[in-house]
Amino acid sequence: EKLKEYIACLYQEEHLEIMQCTYTLSKVEKINRKSIQKLVVTNPYTLGLKELMLAFIADQDEIIHRHFNEAIKNLFHIKYYYLEALYYYCIFLKKIGSSLFDTKRSEGISLCKEYRYQYLHFLFHNISLNKKPKYAFNYDFYDTPGLELFVQKHNSEWEKYFRENEVA
Repeated sequence: EKLKEYIACLYQEEHLEIMQCTYTLSKVEKINRKSIQKLVVTNPYTLGLKELMLAFIADQDEIIHRHFNEAIKNLFHIKYYYLEALYYYCIFLKKIGSSLFDTKRSEGISLCKEYRYQYLHFLFHNISLNKKPKYAFNYDFYDTPGLELFVQKHNSEWEKYFRENEVA
């Protein structure tokens, strides 16, 4: 409800913010076609998000395929959203029993590992399970010695900085 209120308060010219927030909302509830169609497309990223939202609400497999493929094509340059679109496409492919499922899922797993998206890797890896295991962050995923200590050190420095510079 707070997200809906926020979207409603945005100025019409805040195209990108409206698109991004509506996309986030579309992942938790169905958005009507009219609301999606009136969203302003300003670049391939916004077109990709719009196509993804249209895929979420389409009811014919051929149309769903088309929207997912357009979304994936337009989001390719932003790897996180590309992989998120590919993940939702895999869910659809699994649901309809498509032979593309294994290929696309393998691509997603491989690219998540390459681009180091641990949570998306977890989602792709577990997409076939009927019951999802609980996600747990793990520094070992990144195969970078000393990463955990580096993060802890810099987090401590930032915490100290914010405590010392707190606004009263």
